[in-house]
Amino acid sequence: MRLDQLILRSAASALLLLVAVVVLASPGDVVDVPVDQLLLGDLALLVRIVAGATGVLVVLSAGTVGRALDPERRRRAVPVLLAGFGAALVVFAASTPDPDVAAAAGAPLVAAEPSTSAAVNTLALLLASTLLPAVMIVQAVRWRRDDETRLLATTAFVAVVASLWAHFAFSLTEDGTLGAAGLWQRLAFATAWVWLAVLLLGLAGRLTSGSAGTRT
Repeated sequence: MRLDQLILRSAASALLLLVAVVVLASPGDVVDVPVDQLLLGDLALLVRIVAGATGVLVVLSAGTVGRALDPERRRRAVPVLLAGFGAALVVFAASTPDPDVAAAAGAPLVAAEPSTSAAVNTLALLLASTLLPAVMIVQAVRWRRDDETRLLATTAFVAVVASLWAHFAFSLTEDGTLGAAGLWQRLAFATAWVWLAVLLLGLAGRLTSGSAGTRT
């Protein structure tokens, strides 16, 4: 197995593991407690390790993804955005949010002055939730231009719309308009992360010892 294939498959596996950890690390809090609060729970160390390792692997895979999707290397947006997403995961894993008593109790989120670490954590999570959908949109637009990859474009569009819609639903929980903050946020992340994992596995499967990339 080539090194680039190994990195792609490792990143994909890490993303799927991160989805599982985010859901299963605190199953009783999936509905009401936001993802960042997992960094304060009993399995906080596990969440940090998995999220950090996933981020590093995504950063390492960004260049290979860029070459595989664009062998002529005329476009840099996808690998740059993907690397930014991975870096945001690393920062998220390395920072600590403030305890959210209201969320833990199932009440609407209450705004408060965050600590510096919490502000960094929030920013990292915001970037992670923005950069990956940007990758999905950019790549979907490119796929849409080719009849052979229009199905991939449709899949990417459906996934990004679902993810962004869930992010919007999560934003409505901040003022109590909508409940289930943790559930909406997990759906948003899981949808995008699974899409990326499938993409990475597909690219890894198409890489051969004699090829630098593939259009798919």
